[in-house]
Amino acid sequence: FEDYSHSGSPFGIEVAMDSLWFHPAHVDSADAAHRAPTAAGSSGGEAPPFRHREVLVCALCAYMLQGPKLEPEPARQPLGLAELRRRLESSGMAVDAPAAMRLNENACMLEPVSFAIEVSSKQRSDAPSLPRHVVCVETGRVTLQLQLSEVSHLASCLAYFSRFSSIEQHRRFRPRLSTRPTTHPLDWWRYAIRAVLRQVQLRDEPWSWRRISLRASQRRAYVALRREARRKGKRKMTEAEAVSLALLSDALSAREIFLFDQLAEAG
Repeated sequence: FEDYSHSGSPFGIEVAMDSLWFHPAHVDSADAAHRAPTAAGSSGGEAPPFRHREVLVCALCAYMLQGPKLEPEPARQPLGLAELRRRLESSGMAVDAPAAMRLNENACMLEPVSFAIEVSSKQRSDAPSLPRHVVCVETGRVTLQLQLSEVSHLASCLAYFSRFSSIEQHRRFRPRLSTRPTTHPLDWWRYAIRAVLRQVQLRDEPWSWRRISLRASQRRAYVALRREARRKGKRKMTEAEAVSLALLSDALSAREIFLFDQLAEAG
């Protein structure tokens, strides 16, 4: 993961492991489940979904790259295998370097840890058509060590993702990645002015065809779910219906919910 747009300097996070092991019997069963049925066995129908898988991860570690260990510019296009390998090795560490070498070379945020993962699938008693997946993780002590600069980078990254929809709409006005507010204040003042003007434009023209289409689809889905809830009762709704209704209620305003409730009762 590379971030060139936050904090005072770009940073990257690399995750590496010594080995990834799958239980051989589970790999064979997975291959058999996805293999096309033969003529003799075609009458048996589709193969059942997986029931159990087991994976062992050895020496998983994570560390942050800053400054000269990063490429001067971000990758703007999908990378091929050769280019990806060159970019990973640009920090001075071979791709196949063991976790012990990475621990000596970098201050690991997550020190090497090994763990086992078991995934099982069962049919639900209340909804047989929906599988129930259970994941069990068995590990030892997990050690995290974060420096103040690393906490600052991660906090800025999380702040960006939490406000992604509001920040990304002004992305096209943002100055080049090599410019910082401390070195190019005029470019950033232009960015702020253009962002404010764009907000004023959106306020004066709040309705677009895209927003009208989105609101119509939300109205149809909400009214259908409210009618289903009135017919069955909320306790008898399926989990998928209840979750969908809750998500739609969170996305709609109080005025829209009141209007759509009236439409559902009228039907």
